[in-house]
Amino acid sequence: MSKYLKLEECEAGEAYYGSGRNFSIGIFDGHTNFHGLRYKFGDRYIDGETHYDADPTHGTFKPFRKLK
Repeated sequence: MSKYLKLEECEAGEAYYGSGRNFSIGIFDGHTNFHGLRYKFGDRYIDGETHYDADPTHGTFKPFRKLK
């Protein structure tokens, strides 16, 4: 398993490459969620995923690195 950035290492408003259920690039909201572009049944929309550290049971996004 790759090392991911902990919740406290993430900066509000920054984009991160990571592993999520529905997207791999997300923008951190400064609290616990990442927002990214999701594609489903031919549609695309903004969706959210919770950082894994905030809820290990339901958290689905693990950021690996901040994008420049």
